[in-house]
Amino acid sequence: MSKKIAMAGLCLLLGGCTLLESVSELQPGDVPAEWSQPVITSEKAWPDRGWWKGFASTELDTIMETAQRENLDIAIAKARVEQADALLRLAGSSLLPSVSARLGAREDGAIHNSAVTPTQTLSASASVSYELDFWGRNFENTRAAWRSLEASEFDQETVALTTVSSVANTYFRLLSLRDRLRLSKLNVANATKILELTRKQFEAGTISQLPVSQQESLVATLSAQAASLELQERQALGSLAVLLGKPVQDLVIAGETLEGLSAPQVSAGLTSELLARRPDVKSVEAALSAAQADLAAARAAYLPTISLTGDAGVTSTALAGLISGSNGAYSIGASLIQAVFRGGSLIAQNDRAYYRREELLASYRKAALNAFADADAALTGAVTSGLQEQQQMVAAKSAADALRIAELQYKAGTVDFLTVLNAQQSFYSAQDQLAQTRAARLQAGVGLFRALGGGWQAPA
Repeated sequence: MSKKIAMAGLCLLLGGCTLLESVSELQPGDVPAEWSQPVITSEKAWPDRGWWKGFASTELDTIMETAQRENLDIAIAKARVEQADALLRLAGSSLLPSVSARLGAREDGAIHNSAVTPTQTLSASASVSYELDFWGRNFENTRAAWRSLEASEFDQETVALTTVSSVANTYFRLLSLRDRLRLSKLNVANATKILELTRKQFEAGTISQLPVSQQESLVATLSAQAASLELQERQALGSLAVLLGKPVQDLVIAGETLEGLSAPQVSAGLTSELLARRPDVKSVEAALSAAQADLAAARAAYLPTISLTGDAGVTSTALAGLISGSNGAYSIGASLIQAVFRGGSLIAQNDRAYYRREELLASYRKAALNAFADADAALTGAVTSGLQEQQQMVAAKSAADALRIAELQYKAGTVDFLTVLNAQQSFYSAQDQLAQTRAARLQAGVGLFRALGGGWQAPA
């Protein structure tokens, strides 16, 4: 009997006995051996905090600081962390004694010789109760709340990472639309000049009405595209304003072009490191640990609870006869009988906790697989988008040369107007595609940072 009491005391000192094994690990096939794309070499294995500074845009740096301070999604996530912290403190209170105090005052009167003699009586008492956590149920509930708090903190990091990534992508999209809008207006101006030339030629009788009509159609099409780009530019500005927690009317973005911006080069590191970096994976892992603790607490509910309660005060004896052998046996026996009568409910709670853990274990494996697939795709996107931009630059230059030659030949009368028209359309398309490709390359860089879990200091 003394050994059992000593073991219970040791459990109490250690914060409760754990009734479950440790959280299961990933399956061997869940972690790939290597990335499908060659990893870009770099002095640092992982991007630093403030990874967006590598894009060399002071305006983007300022916007990112504003987003982290003013974004409403981040504010919501912070409030959820505070809620989880309050729940942790609530769960932790079960490991501490509960103390209540009572104060009382009473006035009595006695009649003697037709006179009332008042008598005042003051009383004060205190009650202390404490549940001995022999089986670790309270400890496991507290641990579950602690891990839930960690999951909320990782969720906040995920929201922050998603937000700043969206800010960067929206900013690049806005500048890309401004590039495309500027090119579109230039194209409209150039096409209008050619339209004036064809009209003069038609009036001089050197060409038919067909080239004039074709050029008028092209000018109208380009003008419609410019109007559409203006609308998209305004929509992108509005999206950025929402991310920054500001009215769109108050947001001023000075940047007008993507030229001069470059995506920083980073390395993906080892595959296994990714799980320790991505906050979404860490969140599911913490939730899995919380479910593990919930299951332990559910199993501990089968075991008897032992509570110590005592009163002390000027009108009561101090903790007299707090617990006797018979009282203790009665308390334990009553607790066991209570568990028997609640058996169906306890079994259901245990089953729910067990399958909740199984659900989160599958979710953890899924999050890990998603993380590896996401990072692998982001690496591929970072490599291919750079190659695509280089090829599109060659295409745009060739289209510009072809348009210049076609215009000269048309003026010399060696080619018909259809050749010029086709050269114009190819040039406008190539220029617009180049602006989109440049934005895609920068956004691929953002995607790589997001897939790697953001930025942090490289380990020493």
